[in-house]
Amino acid sequence: MTGDRKRHLRQFHDMTEEAACKCLQVSKDSGCRQCPICPKRVKNIYQHCRDVHKTSLSNLQHPQPQENNAGVTMSLLSEEALSAFKAWLCTVDGTKLSQKTSSMYGTCIRKISMGACKAASTFKRWHASLRKDRQEQKINVIAKSQSSVPRVAEAMKNYETSQFRMLIVREYMYNIFSTRNTDVTASDASDTASDVLDESVCRFNLVLALTSLYIDSVVPPTPPRCSNASAKNPNCLPPRTCANVATWKKSDIPLLLEKFGDHVRNPEKLSVKIIRVSDVYQYLIKEGSFTEKQVMNKLQWLKKSSSDLL
Repeated sequence: MTGDRKRHLRQFHDMTEEAACKCLQVSKDSGCRQCPICPKRVKNIYQHCRDVHKTSLSNLQHPQPQENNAGVTMSLLSEEALSAFKAWLCTVDGTKLSQKTSSMYGTCIRKISMGACKAASTFKRWHASLRKDRQEQKINVIAKSQSSVPRVAEAMKNYETSQFRMLIVREYMYNIFSTRNTDVTASDASDTASDVLDESVCRFNLVLALTSLYIDSVVPPTPPRCSNASAKNPNCLPPRTCANVATWKKSDIPLLLEKFGDHVRNPEKLSVKIIRVSDVYQYLIKEGSFTEKQVMNKLQWLKKSSSDLL
C-alpha cells in the first residue's frame, strides 16, 4: 500500500509524469467521472469544473460559440453602473441573494451590452455601405440621362408628322365626342380630350374631323363655355346652379328680421312650408336671384344669433 500512487509509479516503475497520471486515472474506481476537457477522473465533477475551469459542467459539455466582441469596449460610466447593479442585487430579497448569483446576473448584463454595441457598430457599417450603393445608383441614373436625353432630343428635332398620323388623331377625337352618352357632361368630355392634346388643339382637330370626308355623320361641337349640359344637348342653357347667384348685403338683414322675425324668435324649428309660401321668400328667389338654400341658411343663422342682433 502506498499513499501517493502517482509518485510510486514514477519512482518504482520508471513512468513519466504524464504516463503515471494517465495510469492513475484509469485505475480509479467506477464512481469517478471523466472531465470533458482534461484527462482527470474525479468524484465530484461539478466542483472540479467550478474550481479548476471556472465554469459549469454544462458549458464544458455544450460549448457555445464565443461572440467576437473585438474592438467593442464599455465606458467607465457603464462599468460603474454594472458595479452598482451587482451591489443592488446583493440587497434584493432580504439580502438572501449571494455574491455569486449577483455576479452571474452582472455577467449576463455585460454580455447583452457588448452584443448590443457590436450590433450597433455592424449596423453603422451596413448603413454606410447602403448609402454608398444609393449614391452609385444616382450616379448611374445621371450618367444614363446625360447619354439618352441628347439622343432623344435630336430624334425629336428630326420628327415629322405625316398626314396619316393627323388622320388618326382626327378619328380619335371624333370617337371621343361621338361615344358620349347622356350621363357624360361636356366638362367631362373636355377633360378626357385634354389627356391627349391641349384644349385649343383638341378643338382644332375636332373642326378638322367634322369637315373631313372620312366622317359620315356630324357631331355638334362642344360649347365654348364648359357647362353642366349633357352630351346629347351640349348647347342647352346651363342649370340655375351655374347662373349668377346673388350675395347677401347688410341692408338685407333688417328686411329678413322684419318679415321673418316671428319665426326667428320662435324657439321651435323653422317651418319650411310656412316660409316658402310667404311673399318675401318668393321675391328673394325670383327677383333677388337667391337660391332656396341661401335663404334657409341665412334664416338659420339669424335664429342662432338672434340674441345678439335683436
